[in-house]
Amino acid sequence: MQSYVEKIKLPMLGNAWRTDELYVKFRGNLKYLYAIMDDQTRFWIAQQVSATKYLADVRPLFKKAKEVTGKRPNVLINDGAPN
Repeated sequence: MQSYVEKIKLPMLGNAWRTDELYVKFRGNLKYLYAIMDDQTRFWIAQQVSATKYLADVRPLFKKAKEVTGKRPNVLINDGAPN
């Protein structure tokens, strides 16, 4: 499976990304699932699960997205949440 995943190439990502979070139940525990997606291609760039909604819980998500894509977006679209 890993060899297949390594062959997948990133699509041409745009300069606008969308961020959002969901409150979901994992093995009986409620957690936040944070995600970053490219606005143009709808490619899921990065995700992270956290127990809280603090800024420190979200920062690694952006770091991971930058590592995956090698760039930062010009526009970041979100729902207005302070985190």
